[in-house]
Amino acid sequence: MTQTITLVTTAPETYDGFGTQTVAWLPYRSRLKGESYRLVSVRSDAINWQTARYGGGKYPAMPRDEFDTWVDLGLVEPTGNGADLEELTESVR
Repeated sequence: MTQTITLVTTAPETYDGFGTQTVAWLPYRSRLKGESYRLVSVRSDAINWQTARYGGGKYPAMPRDEFDTWVDLGLVEPTGNGADLEELTESVR
C-alpha cells in the first residue's frame, strides 16, 4: 500500500496530480494574495513531483507543523470558515 504525506497549500485543485486529494479546506487565507489554504494528501512516491508542481505555480506547500508556525506568527489570516485544525490533527497526523 502506498503511503501518503499531508501538506498544506494554496494551490488550486487543478494543480493536483497522481492521486493527490483535498482532505479539507482550512479556516485561513494568505495575507498577501487572499488565497484559501487546504490540507492535501499526497502519495509518498509522488511528493517530489507534486511539490515541484505547486512551486512552479508559485504556491506554497508545507507540512502541517510548518503551517502551524505560520499561524502562530500571524502570517496567515483566519477566516472562520473551513475545517477545525484541532479535529484534523487527530485524524491525519
